[in-house]
Amino acid sequence: MKKFFYNLLLLSSFAGTSQVVTIPDQVFKQALLLSNSTNQQVAYDFQGNPMVVDVNQDGEIQTTEALAVFGLDLAGNENGLFLIEGNPITDLTGLEAFLNLKNLDISTNQLTGQTLNATLFSNLESLKTQNSGLIAVIVNNLTSLRKLDVTGNLLTEINLNGLINLEELIINSNQISTIDFSQTSSLVKLNASSNPLTTLNWSQLTQLTDLDLSQCREIQSVDVSSLINLRTLNVSLTEITSLDVSNNLLLTKLDCSKDAVSQASISTLDVSPLINLKELICSGNQLNGLNVSGLTSLEYLQFIGCNVATPIFGNNNNLTTIECTSNQITALDLSIFPQLISLYCANNNLSTLDFSTLPNLNAVSCSLNQFQSLDFSNNPNITYLDLGTNNELQYLNIKNNSSMFFGFVFDSELNLPNLIFICADDDEIQFIESFLLQSIEQQIVVNSYCSFVPGGSYNTISGSVTFDSNQNGCSLEDIVQPYIKVTINDGTNQGSVFTDLDGNFKFYAQEGNFTVNATIENNSLFTINGQNTQVSFLNNENNTAIVPFCIQALDNQSDLEVIVSPFSYPIPGSENLYQIFYKNKGNQTLSGNINFNYDTSKATFLFSEPVQNAINQAGELEYSFNNLLPFESRTIIVSLNLNGPTSQNPLTVGDILEFTATASINSTDINPSNNQFTYNQIIEEFMLLNSIICVEGEEVSADLIGDYLHYSINFENNTNQTSSFIVLRATINPQQFDINSIQLLASSSNVEVRITGNLLELIFGNLELQTGGHGNVLLRIKSSNQLQVNDTVRFETAVFFNETEATQTNTAETTFRLAGNLNNDNFEKTSILIYPNPTKSIVSITSDFSIKSIQLYDVQGRILQTNIVEENSASLDITSKAKGIYFLKVITDKGIKVEKLVKE
Repeated sequence: MKKFFYNLLLLSSFAGTSQVVTIPDQVFKQALLLSNSTNQQVAYDFQGNPMVVDVNQDGEIQTTEALAVFGLDLAGNENGLFLIEGNPITDLTGLEAFLNLKNLDISTNQLTGQTLNATLFSNLESLKTQNSGLIAVIVNNLTSLRKLDVTGNLLTEINLNGLINLEELIINSNQISTIDFSQTSSLVKLNASSNPLTTLNWSQLTQLTDLDLSQCREIQSVDVSSLINLRTLNVSLTEITSLDVSNNLLLTKLDCSKDAVSQASISTLDVSPLINLKELICSGNQLNGLNVSGLTSLEYLQFIGCNVATPIFGNNNNLTTIECTSNQITALDLSIFPQLISLYCANNNLSTLDFSTLPNLNAVSCSLNQFQSLDFSNNPNITYLDLGTNNELQYLNIKNNSSMFFGFVFDSELNLPNLIFICADDDEIQFIESFLLQSIEQQIVVNSYCSFVPGGSYNTISGSVTFDSNQNGCSLEDIVQPYIKVTINDGTNQGSVFTDLDGNFKFYAQEGNFTVNATIENNSLFTINGQNTQVSFLNNENNTAIVPFCIQALDNQSDLEVIVSPFSYPIPGSENLYQIFYKNKGNQTLSGNINFNYDTSKATFLFSEPVQNAINQAGELEYSFNNLLPFESRTIIVSLNLNGPTSQNPLTVGDILEFTATASINSTDINPSNNQFTYNQIIEEFMLLNSIICVEGEEVSADLIGDYLHYSINFENNTNQTSSFIVLRATINPQQFDINSIQLLASSSNVEVRITGNLLELIFGNLELQTGGHGNVLLRIKSSNQLQVNDTVRFETAVFFNETEATQTNTAETTFRLAGNLNNDNFEKTSILIYPNPTKSIVSITSDFSIKSIQLYDVQGRILQTNIVEENSASLDITSKAKGIYFLKVITDKGIKVEKLVKE
């Protein structure tokens, strides 16, 4: 403190006559001149706060300014910090003026062949000179020095005399052969790794807790008996042949491993006294045996390549990781390791392993053993499984009721020649297949789905579709896109598939020339890299080709759509499920709200998934959503109990249930017409287990000819056994539909979609659908634009459960009528017209039914205006309203319609 005030006095006395410090290295000088308290923190004051050095802003550093600095961080790095034209600091001339330094870091500069004399800085407490090429660092008699780090230089010696308060010494990766520790009794941590040390005398270092001598390959013996406070000891990659740690009872980490370069080996290792040991690494030693019983604190054990046949365990309840690859182990009882997370036991003689008692197991590597079966059904947290080469393996059970996909890792010598069956969870099937079918030649049944792979020889075209979310080219960081249509054309025939949930697609082909393309909605908003890719196969000898597609946005446009569909025919008196599907069809991330309306006099709300954010009024549920990415879709499942025969207002055959979903976003939607969807459900006399429903109804306006019709396909396993796969197969009549317009919107399970000619196949491979289990697919397809008024389109599917005879669904018939001739009482979306929209003043509303009221809402859902009408037409004046987006709710005696209204 006296010296500090003395320096302040010097600063005061010589403020007017202070000399300019000569600093010839411009990188050094610029670093000092740019130093500030925000983005260029180079210098620090006596309190450790970043500071400005060039206080008078004259572009020079005066001695008074230098004396005010107590810390300097001049470390460069691989990214070129403080570099000018790519050059680091090469000359520290001028540093001697900073006499009050307590902390100095000059690491990663180019000071090759130079000597740093730090004795000028008598107050120095911390010095770092990592990787700077120094040949000498002089620090003797710096009594305040507590930390010294000279890693990665060219030092051949280091003088520690007078460093009576030194606590941490890091000298690794130098050329130091001897060290004198006689005056460093305060030393707590010593890292001298990668030096040509031979012997060390550390008898004075009774306070030492951490010692690292790794890669000191000249060391042949170490005596740590006097280091009774030692917590960590690393003598790996040395030439020691024995190690006595009986006095080091506080050790928590011990590493005495060897590598292929090591010439010496430890044969006997007694760690029994180390009751505090948490981590033991002794790989590469030819041990006579290994006994870790009684090490109750042990968490991590690695003994790779130690020639151990029977390791001895006991009371190791905290062990989480065992790495015992390349030993002679024939049996391993895993039941005594209840906390085990990772097991690496490849290249042993194991024939069985029981994982059933390991609920936390996360990673297993078990290649090169003698297993016939492996069962992970009781390990729901496992995410990494390396089977590698297992010649005897036939059965693999990974059906563990976990939603986490397995990471299969295969090396280039993969060999599972006898693997015939994998039992897995439904949501893991596609992921598993994407690895196995590319890595193993023989056919493998994954819940019986391999029957859909062509027999004999064939070629494979595979790939993925990715959206370039950050506009810098597609990479692994970008998002793969499910349900994107990909087509293949050989010049005569065309086929299509849809990407799976992982964004991957696959075609099987014979020899020939093929063109591959991806197809998306709103293609004017995007560009697709990879279009018209040409693939040629000279033969069908299992050739492969990979075709990646990368989608990029062209400009900023928002487009959100919403659809309502049922999961079955309505059942009065029972729970009924409805799906609200919404999708981002634009190229901007969206946030907003979904409102769902139903008639409370006919149904009772039970629950929804996800849970609604609000119930705004009777029969209106509100859901908010955030960060809906381009191409992303989400679903809301709503459960309603429909009025039964004993209800006050019982539903009867012919009654209509109306459901309306309205979507809103806080930006301009380029297609507001698809922000609302109304589904009218008619109570039927019968209910089919396997059914197809046209969401638009049995009769629609002829104005919809050539537009999309939405179909909900529902199936139930009505067989007496679990169905391992289900296929929905439909032949599309080209006179009624445009098969090229098919879009897969949602599916209750992962589904593979194939389109060949006029044949549509939806394959639920390895579904394992229990008897009575349900499934659902929502798709849409455009009707032919050649249809005429009163024409009818028909859609039906055959449903295959396992190898049983196909079950036929009903035929969904939809007839196109003139608006005035519609026979049903459905509340059609065209029954109310709102125009003009956008508008600057007056908006007109006309309806086929009597209008009860009109309500105007803002985007926050607040009612701004209500008009009572009781006529079939009305008008609303919004001249006084601000420009923006509003919502108009029109209530008639037949139903409700909500439409987005844009005020210009």
